[in-house]
Parts: sequence; structure tokens; C-alpha cells
Amino acid sequence: MLSFFTGKLLETVDSAYNGTIEVYQQLGQTKIVASGLLQSGGIIEQLWKKPLKKIHKSGAKIQHVLILGLGGGTLSGLIAKIWPQANITGIEIDKEMIRLGKKYLGLGAILNLTITQADAFDFVKSQHLSNQYDLVLVDLFCGSHNHEKIASLAFYQALHNLLRIKGKIILNQLFYGKHTISAEKAIKTIEKKYHHISLIRNMSNLFVVFS
Repeated sequence: MLSFFTGKLLETVDSAYNGTIEVYQQLGQTKIVASGLLQSGGIIEQLWKKPLKKIHKSGAKIQHVLILGLGGGTLSGLIAKIWPQANITGIEIDKEMIRLGKKYLGLGAILNLTITQADAFDFVKSQHLSNQYDLVLVDLFCGSHNHEKIASLAFYQALHNLLRIKGKIILNQLFYGKHTISAEKAIKTIEKKYHHISLIRNMSNLFVVFS
């Protein structure tokens, strides 16, 4: 009965960053789960569609996209569908997540995607060129939790320097139980630097869109 809900287990690997990573196949879909939290595949695309479609409908010109927390590549695949002309830079610290994404989710086949294995916070701090990106997506998790540095003011100040004029940032936060506290803390930090902020709730996640 348990396998009916989880699906067929394809691979398990231990990660220094995400704990136990498991790859499942269920009803024709492949998904990557880290420490019990769905990271890529499955309903992840549906979660992100709502905030991304809102930006698409606004007519924003999206040519350069930065994804912090690439995971197995579900989000980059969605970006490629909505804005096929966009150049995508994906930052992922976990080499195992990159490997599994390429093996099971077609991560290596996404056109216009450059993958860099690096700590997202270090990457942002190291960027010396300003106004590089039209859209920055922050999807940073450590296993089953959002990264603790999500509430760092210095991080959002550095992100601001990377944005082009009219560029936008979307932060994905878990928003249930104890996770609401960290989400509210991150929003308060964002409010110190950004004036245009909107919130989009989708199931157990909260997407903070700001510029």
C-alpha cells in the first residue's frame, strides 16, 4: 500500500547537503525527494506555474534568468517552455542533485541552460557585473527546510544589484506549520530593501514576488 502512494523507488543516495535523496516513478512521472520533501518533478511545475504565468501575462521581457537552487531541473524546464528564447543560469550546490536531474529528468537536455555547481549565496556575492538578469528565482532548500540564509538582508541587497531595470525576483517559501515563522521573517527582511512586493499562495508554498 505504501508503494502505491510513493511510487516505485528508482534510486537512493546520501547527500551532504540534502540528506537522503530518493528518486521515485509514479503514474508515469519521475520525482526527486530530499529528506522527505519533494524537490523536483511531480507537482513542482504546477506550484511554480502560478507566479510565473503572472509575470508572463504582464508582458515582461525575459531574456536572462537566474535560478538559485536548480535542483533536478523542473523549474528550468518550465522557464524554457514559457520563455524559450531566455538564457538560463542555474546554480546548484549539490552535485548529486545535478546528476540525478540529468539521469532522470532530462536536465542536461534543456537548451540555453548553463549549470554551475556552487553555493548560491557565494555565487551572488561573487558577481561583479550589475543589471544582469530580468528574473531571479530563489528556490533554496536544505533537505526539507528553506535555507536559513534566506532571511539575510545582505543577500537581498546583492540580488538587487543583479537585477535589470524592471527585473523581478521570486522567492519560494514553505508556508505551513513552523515554516510560516521563517517565511514571515524573510518577508520582513525583503521589505527593508524592496517596495513592490506581492504574495501568491499555492497549496503549502508561498511565493514572494518583489522588485
